[in-house]
Amino acid sequence: MSATLSVVIIVKNEAARLGATLESVRFADEIIVLDQGRIAERGTHGQLLASGGLYASMWNRQREAQEARERLARIDDDNEAPNREPPPVDDVLVTSAAAAE
Repeated sequence: MSATLSVVIIVKNEAARLGATLESVRFADEIIVLDQGRIAERGTHGQLLASGGLYASMWNRQREAQEARERLARIDDDNEAPNREPPPVDDVLVTSAAAAE
């Protein structure tokens, strides 16, 4: 029986540029984070989050971005955006022009 070990290498700023999400690597046996070609951190998802370092910062930024996208989608679905259907406003110029005709 052979054991499979999954290792993921994350390069600072490259995950976002390539459109990758850290969600896809959270179950890896080991995550190695590189910063300027050097190992900045290594460990499991939980260990790296607990350390509060570079990986945790990238994770939090991606989670915040995802939450913002979800909020925008809900607003769009629920039509909750303020001023989406603003009340009518009497336009003095239009009213004056109509009266002059």
